[in-house]
Amino acid sequence: MSVGEVLEMPASEYMGWQAYFSIYPFTQDREDFRSALLVTAIRNMAGRTLKSLEGVEDHLPDYLGGRAAKRADGPSLEEQRKADIAFGQRLRAMAKQTR
Repeated sequence: MSVGEVLEMPASEYMGWQAYFSIYPFTQDREDFRSALLVTAIRNMAGRTLKSLEGVEDHLPDYLGGRAAKRADGPSLEEQRKADIAFGQRLRAMAKQTR
């Protein structure tokens, strides 16, 4: 998203993204998850050589063992992904209503 697009964004959509960011901040963990999701998809498409399908967790780096502790306290990666999709759909619906 460019700076121009942000400046043209309605205040309601911007506030929605602020709320989203307060719940699910875009941190290094999120970037790691996106990368792991891409690697998982590519590896599973080449599944003829794999004995079983791999999960996203198989490709996530665990810096100093912190990821296991976070998973125990918070939502699972799948729950977080579903929540992200639902929230994005809600934001798009809000944006359509304001236009």
